[in-house]
Amino acid sequence: MEKKPFLTHVNALRGVAILLVFLYHLIERYCPNGYYGVDVFFVISGYFLFAPMLEKMDAGRFSWADYYKGKLLRIMPMLIAMTLAVLLAAAVVMPAADLCTNSLVGLWVECGVSNVLYARHTFDYFSPSLRESLFLHTWYLSVLIQLLIAAPVLCWLLARFSSRSLRLATLGTLTLISLLISFQQALPATVAENFPSLIRDGGRLGTVYYMTAARLWEVLAGAFVPLLPTSNSRTARSLILLVGLGLIIVPSFLPCVSLGTPLAVVFGAMLIIRCGDGTPLDRFFRNRVLMGIGSISFSLYLVHWPVLALWRYIAVRDFRSWEFIAVTILIMVLSYAMYRCVEKRRFAISTTLVCWGALLGLTFTINKTQGLRGMLHPEADAFPLYDNNEYRAWQEAERSPTIDDFPDVLQPHRDFDRTRFLGQGTATARGFLSVGDRSRTPNFILLGDSYAHSVFPGLDLVGRARHWSGLYMPIYLQPFIGGVNTRPPALGDAGTATLLKWLSRHPELQYVVVNQRWHIRFANENSRKKDEPFETTVACLREFCRQVKQSGKTLIFIMPQPEASFDSSLRIDSVISRRSIFASDPYSDIDLSSDAGAYEERNGAICEALRRLESEGLCILLDPVPVLMPDGVFELITPDRHYLIYDGAGHLTVYGATKLVEGLADRIDAILGGETAPKQEAEQPELDESSTRPSPQASP
Repeated sequence: MEKKPFLTHVNALRGVAILLVFLYHLIERYCPNGYYGVDVFFVISGYFLFAPMLEKMDAGRFSWADYYKGKLLRIMPMLIAMTLAVLLAAAVVMPAADLCTNSLVGLWVECGVSNVLYARHTFDYFSPSLRESLFLHTWYLSVLIQLLIAAPVLCWLLARFSSRSLRLATLGTLTLISLLISFQQALPATVAENFPSLIRDGGRLGTVYYMTAARLWEVLAGAFVPLLPTSNSRTARSLILLVGLGLIIVPSFLPCVSLGTPLAVVFGAMLIIRCGDGTPLDRFFRNRVLMGIGSISFSLYLVHWPVLALWRYIAVRDFRSWEFIAVTILIMVLSYAMYRCVEKRRFAISTTLVCWGALLGLTFTINKTQGLRGMLHPEADAFPLYDNNEYRAWQEAERSPTIDDFPDVLQPHRDFDRTRFLGQGTATARGFLSVGDRSRTPNFILLGDSYAHSVFPGLDLVGRARHWSGLYMPIYLQPFIGGVNTRPPALGDAGTATLLKWLSRHPELQYVVVNQRWHIRFANENSRKKDEPFETTVACLREFCRQVKQSGKTLIFIMPQPEASFDSSLRIDSVISRRSIFASDPYSDIDLSSDAGAYEERNGAICEALRRLESEGLCILLDPVPVLMPDGVFELITPDRHYLIYDGAGHLTVYGATKLVEGLADRIDAILGGETAPKQEAEQPELDESSTRPSPQASP
């Protein structure tokens, strides 16, 4: 196996990097940018990779077989051990559906391409929905594997150049290209949009964060380390070392960063590698704790994330105070065991390949048996199926024939998550869905995000009984006029102008009903600038309301809906199913309700702002709180075991949507100005299990 020279300061740098990553994953609020430790690892890899390889090729001592064998035996035993341990643990604590999902990801992990899987699905690495993804951390390992495979080919091509200048120019060109790919969001939109789909953020490969091409510049930065100037003065080297540490550590703990922060972190790592040896600060680098953590950094990286994810998965919550200490001790013990039993062992190539093949077979079997369904845990029949299938009758409904000229630029974005929510990207890609009584001319349009989608079936069912007639089109109304975010799928100023122009062409649509997750819209989550003051956002919304009113329309806002008390990325059926493994009554030890205090904390300022707009005559408000939280407590599950919402984000079930709209029906009647049939003759939808699923006669 190929051996690398042991450099104390580089090993200590590994320790610093893995501690930052570990702190970020364990307590993100205290180390909000600790993920930059991974960038440091890429620089270290490049430093030990390119220069020694080129030197061997120039001297005619490079062996392709020895190189790939050494890398295989360095990485694969660790990857096999980690993946096997994670799947075995998952089989114990996960119901079949979740085990099946993780086994599919495991197949990509074992083939060294998990980064491609995450990128293609445009998963946001920073999304709370991935906190329980057991193999999320392997994206880095997959990128590293791909770079290690390609590195000898690149060095072989460089070795064809006898001129050192040509070699440096080639490396510099590749670095510049990778930088452009990685930082394409900083480029003018007209430039970034013309990138080939293969390397465009949101293109064929998906999210640029996981792309190998976007990480190449960090590895090549390691190759440029020997070119940095240095000093014979120990004091000067110490100062350079301190600057390097500052460039890495300080941004990791800052609450916000800029696009240039990765450049600073990478440069800091280069400075430490170049000037960190033989300084008066050797005592810092040679302390046993940092050296020990640096030595087990690879094992610690592979072990820490699955343990954290499994812990969160089992608890269905984040860590409590005492658990931080317990989980840290557990991770350190397991990491040291991995280091001693796997990383330090010498395995034969044949043994490694046989184990790899056996693991592939096991993972494939788990996936094809749908997570060993029925073999390990009894199937949890926790509650009726409240998921996207429940909306299929509406998703596949015939489009409204009355209006079909909605501007293409305002149609749901192709890469927008909600288009998959709305029928896997095809159901509402074009055209409107009808709401309520199809025999009448529509006089309102429902707009909004996935909250609008979840309330739509209830509005449709109750609307038929009340003889309302309208249209539905999913579209983000954020940012509001004058807001900072103009990136898809947000509407932006230009989109708002287009929407208002279209509304003016349809005077019959007198009312614009908006339902959306308000605290997300106000948080400007999709914005490049996340520091827009709250009052500025309110002012932008006020301008939007003013212009809609000037167009002759009446805005109707459905105020913030109550949400659950658990992770917004989780579905209730998943929570109940996993709890059923550990408890005979999965409802006994988990509280899914929330109260007025939690609602006020999240939505109080927004509600006050919306009421101000109503007092100014700019909109009409529909308040769901008296309907869904009549006693100050939002119970997700009714006494007769019906569910009002189906996930922690507050998306209504069809039952919940029908209950909400029925509770608001008299208010809506009054707003729409007598467009309803007499109440005593109106056929009210019954709130039972069968009514939440439309019959063939009642389906749109």
